[in-house]
Order: sequence, then C-alpha cells, then structure tokens
Amino acid sequence: MAPVTPSVSDPRQPLAPSPPSALGAVDPLGLTSLRVPERITIRDPESASTEVAQRLSAHSLSVTGSPAAFEAHLASGDAGPVRLLELGFGTDIRLKRGPVDDYIGIVIPLSGWLRVRLAGTTFVAQPYRTMTIVGNDQPMDISWPASARVVMARLDRKALTSALGILLPRTGQELVRVASAPISGAEGFAIYGAVQLIARAFSEFGSPEAVPVTQSRLLAQQMLVTTLLAVPHSFSARLHGPAAPAPDAKVQAALRLVAAEQRAERTVLDLAGELGISLRALELGFRRELGTTPHEHLRAARLARVHEELVRADARRTTVTAIAGKWGFAHHGRFARAYRESFGESPAKTLRS
Repeated sequence: MAPVTPSVSDPRQPLAPSPPSALGAVDPLGLTSLRVPERITIRDPESASTEVAQRLSAHSLSVTGSPAAFEAHLASGDAGPVRLLELGFGTDIRLKRGPVDDYIGIVIPLSGWLRVRLAGTTFVAQPYRTMTIVGNDQPMDISWPASARVVMARLDRKALTSALGILLPRTGQELVRVASAPISGAEGFAIYGAVQLIARAFSEFGSPEAVPVTQSRLLAQQMLVTTLLAVPHSFSARLHGPAAPAPDAKVQAALRLVAAEQRAERTVLDLAGELGISLRALELGFRRELGTTPHEHLRAARLARVHEELVRADARRTTVTAIAGKWGFAHHGRFARAYRESFGESPAKTLRS
C-alpha cells in the first residue's frame, strides 16, 4: 500500500510533467468522459445538490465562485454495487459530506485539481498523480475549482465486505472499515485500470444497462477486489499475510465445478468462495498442482466449450456471438483472437464447417 505524502502546495502553480511512476501519461479513464445515454445539465445549485445526493449521498454544496457561471454536468452508471459518477460544476464550489455507513468513495480527478480535507489532513488531488479514498466513517470537505472534472466511484460497503470474505474466508460479520487516504503509484494505477474497464464497457455496449449481466458482475468484482488489495483497511494485515496453497482435493473440486458448468456461471472468486478458501490459496494450489492459474484454466475451459458448441451448431439457427456470450466472452475482438490462437481458425469458420 502506498499512500502519497499529503501536500498543501499551491495547485494554481504550473505543474511539472508527471514522472513515469505516476498514475499514467494518458487520460486516466482512457476516455474524455463517461459515455452514457443520459447526461444531465443543471444551472440551479440546489437542484444539482439534490441530483448528486440521489446518486451519491447527502452533502452540502456551496458556490464559492461566480453564481452566474454555475452549470453542473452529471453522468452516472452502475456495474452492480459499483457506481461511477462524473461531475463538473463550471465554477468554484465547496462540497462537504459527513461520515456515512453504506459506501466507500474514490475521488478521481480527470482535469483541474481538488483541495481535499480528510481525517485532519489537507492535500491536493491531481489528474495522473493522486486520487482520494474516502473512508466510510470520516467526513469529507472538497474545494472544487471551476476547471475540475471528476469521476467518483461509489462502492457499496456490504459488497466490499462480501468480496473480502472470498479473498479472506472466515472474517466474521464485521463490515470492512476503509481508511481515508490519498493514493498514487502502483495502487492508484490499479484502481484507475479497474475504473477504466467499467467505463469502457459502458461505452462499448452503449449504456450501463446494456452491459451483459455476467460481464457487469465480473467488472464489479474486479473493482471491489482491486480496492481491497490497494487501499488500507481493517483487514489489510491479514489479507497481505502469508498464505498456504490449497490442498490437491480443493484444486480437484474446483476442476469438477468448472467442468460441470452448462454456461459461464462462476468467476474465480466464486470458485474460491464455494470451496471455502481464499483466492490466494486457490491460485497457489493451481500453480503447484497444474502449473497454471485458476483464471487461465477457466478461460481455456470455456474456450474449449465454445469450440465444441460451434462444431455441433447449425449456422442457420445460432451465431458466434450468442455462443461466445453464453460462455462469458462479451468482447468479440478479444474472443476471436483468443479463439484463433487456440484452434487455428476463426470461430465463424468453425461454425460454417
């Protein structure tokens, strides 16, 4: 875990180029904005505050710049228990929120800067350099200039705890407590990557609602697990402690579960949960017994099932997309490349033969 050193430098001074170890030299989402069908523009601060509260939580929003320039732009989309909310206000504002119990927030600047006050510390969050983890039990106070455009990720706390239960079995009923902190480096880059995948899925499928349920669930799980591995929380010490490989009996049980699937039903996290072991133990067990990872095995097994169905299928009654989707391959380009690498021909050719 690598929280950055808090900074109170003047954000209005020109910024030096980000070093290679920063969060990246490109737009952190790989996009200029969230691509969702409905984007809301609101010129009344009170109405804007109401809309944000419905998507995030109760807060106070006060205009500290030109009231005439106020113009809120909102876009949001959900991947299960993970919500992405893009915000900009057109003028300087101040956003304050008290402690909450039901979610963890991640504040990701896309442009401009933010002066953030958390847990008695003030620092500046900047694109490509620093994001902010907002813990559930601490207040938040953000000075937000006109130039700032931000994506906020809202992670349901119960879902985060459920994901922890798969990574670290037998954690009991205690909800995970996440510490507020600025984040950069490898940890920040990992979180950016998980957010980017969700944002790109919204774009590729045209809307959050159009993303296939299985893919949406996988994207949410990845976001939750990445957050647990990257940020400080009440189970960090146990989570990052040493793990023993799963015994051969557990590995064989995992193989039977995968072989028995009639469609893409489980993620690797689901497998670990059903077997009552941690994801790390399952990975180590697969490495020791099979020389591969659970993810690689699951992908290969499902590619093989797609191949079997394409060989038997009637091209007049089904499509490559339908069969690939059944087995969890929602991105046609990546699926087609993987299929050709495994079977030496395109999936369409297999279906026609």
